[in-house]
Amino acid sequence: MVTLPLGDDAPTFLNGSDFWVSISFQAAIQFPMGAHAGTIPKPGRSFLSSDGGTVWFPLVLSSTPYAWTMRSVGVPYTPPPPPVYSTLWQKSVAQGSLPTWFSTTNNERGFAYGKVNDGSNNMVDRLFVVSRNGGNSVRVVDPATGDDAGTLTMAPIITGGLIVINDVEVTYDGKILATNVVGSTVTAQDWKVYMWDNLTSTPVLAMTYVVPPVTPNTRLGDKFRVTGNFYNNTAIIWAADAANAKSV
Repeated sequence: MVTLPLGDDAPTFLNGSDFWVSISFQAAIQFPMGAHAGTIPKPGRSFLSSDGGTVWFPLVLSSTPYAWTMRSVGVPYTPPPPPVYSTLWQKSVAQGSLPTWFSTTNNERGFAYGKVNDGSNNMVDRLFVVSRNGGNSVRVVDPATGDDAGTLTMAPIITGGLIVINDVEVTYDGKILATNVVGSTVTAQDWKVYMWDNLTSTPVLAMTYVVPPVTPNTRLGDKFRVTGNFYNNTAIIWAADAANAKSV
């Protein structure tokens, strides 16, 4: 629904004349045309609202209501050509190039891309993949070539949950975050967010959120998202609840 704001300074039009309405603000025009009659306008005449759609008034020329016919004119729309994509690299079973650490089940569920500190104060682009194949790890991949570029340091603090580590994200200023998966109808569980300052640092526990036992259970950690900047305190962590249609 579009609201066309016409106030006391609205222009007047002669009966049967053509006119142009130029809209250059947030507005909308309701179709089909109709007249205000009670709570639901009836088709047949045009109408407007000055209060966001609570009350509608018929559009009137002199003392006779008319339907305003809206006509689109100008250059016909030509859709842009479809984008052309090229494959930079591929790691797959079909190509025989799947990394040995990458499973063919569901042990790799979360990945992220970002510009991070390589440990020597050089900012580099990296792709991160959480893997539980043969143990918990965060694999580092060169996004330009798809080649392995190491792993993040794991630590004893990374423990607990239905899945110890599952998804990973990168803040705007290059902090690497990873989380576990929790959710129970019986006991409270700690949803944990771990953080690496750079590619060679030891992780720290950045945040703990206690998920209470409820039915249906609240399940966090299957997918989370981080926006903002860690250094200026604008970073926000969003976590999707896999058991309910909500996020925290």
